[in-house]
Amino acid sequence: MVDLPWNINIIDWLLQNRTDILTNIFLFFTFLGDSLGYIIVVITIYWLYDKKVAIKVTFALILSLIFNQILKNIIQNPRPYVNENTYDENWAISENDIEETAHSFSTPSGHAQGSMTFWHYFHKQINSKITRIFTPIIIFLIGFSRPYLGVHYLEDIILGWIIGYIIVIIIGKYEITIASKWDNANVLYVRVLSIIVPILFILTLGFTSGFETKNSTIVTLAGVFSGLVISITLEQKLVNFNPALSSISLTKRILNYIMRLALGFAVLSIPLFGLDTLFSSLVDDNSILGFLFRWLRYSIVTFFGIIVVPILFIKLGLSDQSK
Repeated sequence: MVDLPWNINIIDWLLQNRTDILTNIFLFFTFLGDSLGYIIVVITIYWLYDKKVAIKVTFALILSLIFNQILKNIIQNPRPYVNENTYDENWAISENDIEETAHSFSTPSGHAQGSMTFWHYFHKQINSKITRIFTPIIIFLIGFSRPYLGVHYLEDIILGWIIGYIIVIIIGKYEITIASKWDNANVLYVRVLSIIVPILFILTLGFTSGFETKNSTIVTLAGVFSGLVISITLEQKLVNFNPALSSISLTKRILNYIMRLALGFAVLSIPLFGLDTLFSSLVDDNSILGFLFRWLRYSIVTFFGIIVVPILFIKLGLSDQSK
């Protein structure tokens, strides 16, 4: 474990100047940078706007966050106030998250790195005046929420932003080559590998680093990756969902979007929360089976989001199939 000479004085100053309003605002932006926050954002983009963009930014995010978790486990820098054992009184996060956060490492910030990768890459895909304005704001607020809430040093955030930016540059340089290889790959081979490789990775991680809470994020990402690869290779044949709407009034468009989101998230909550309750009642979350069940749950959640929910949209007349 390494104690980097990061500046605790800034975190102390932010702690002393917190207000209830600012704390609630930054808790919201921290949520946007959590796994569930990204699921909501990505699936909204997929259901309402553009499937390809949603898939691209998701793969970029998974790549970035897995690399982030590997770096954290290599550097092993404790979070602010952990060594002093005062984190419980100094962190402004949910009591349910405190112990899990305390057992994970600080450097670099996953929220900062993930937000830079996701939102900057999203802007590069859209390249509009609107995204040029709001994506830097979201990136800043997600990143800054972490030292404000006391769970990261400012240096963690800056380092996370830098790494996330570099990752987007690298992806941008090779995305055409990657897309070409993907189009020419054997679909069955890709599906099999998307199951075997993540499972082997999870088992290797567990046996070398422990089946512990600090590694749960990587397991979640592996599950989303497996579900995503399998689902997008099936979606065009089984569903061919088109998120775009024909020329309709603004009122009808908004109503359609509300109905899609309400139905979609209601259906998505079944595997997301239902399987969580079921699996947690069967095995210890921090065990071999607990990790594998977590991977399976997020694979199923992703499958529901890409296959099951769009089928319901089409059947209920909320969207059409691509022609």
